[in-house]
Amino acid sequence: MQAGNMREKLLPLIMQLNTLTMRLLLFDISIKELVAIFTQPVLTNKAFWIRIQIG
Repeated sequence: MQAGNMREKLLPLIMQLNTLTMRLLLFDISIKELVAIFTQPVLTNKAFWIRIQIG
């Protein structure tokens, strides 16, 4: 019973992670660019758009 309950709780998180992963793959973004998106105060147009899409 608990395994099923845990699966139900984890499924939405897994789906969100898959969605985020697919978005990043579509943008063809590197880890360095991804870090810059969340650390740089001034963003390029591409980085700004990606940050908006990620949420």
